[in-house]
Amino acid sequence: MAMGLGNGKAYAAVTELPLDDNWGNSVYFTITDATNHYVEYVCPNQTNISWDGYTKPTGILDLPGTFDYGGVVYTATSIGNAAFNGCSGVYAVTIPSTVTQISSNAFNGTSLIQVNVYSN
Repeated sequence: MAMGLGNGKAYAAVTELPLDDNWGNSVYFTITDATNHYVEYVCPNQTNISWDGYTKPTGILDLPGTFDYGGVVYTATSIGNAAFNGCSGVYAVTIPSTVTQISSNAFNGTSLIQVNVYSN
């Protein structure tokens, strides 16, 4: 797994996950536990902790609790620091029950008016 350095701390490679939604959104994740196949949703630009240079999601974000990527089923367990920071077009989010941690400023700068939590 490729590693880098951003904001003075190591981070794992960031991978795009296109969502099957009506908005054409993508989210980004890093693998936090390769053995148990856990991931964290993160912002794509880990150097600046931002969406600079990437298309920001808009509308309703329906975050999957589990998904297949490269033939492996991953489980989303967290939403990272500033994961959707500055995504002002996001006004609703559905968070899966598999997510047990939401870091600070995860949705800072969004236009959230609705948050739903669901079971997989």
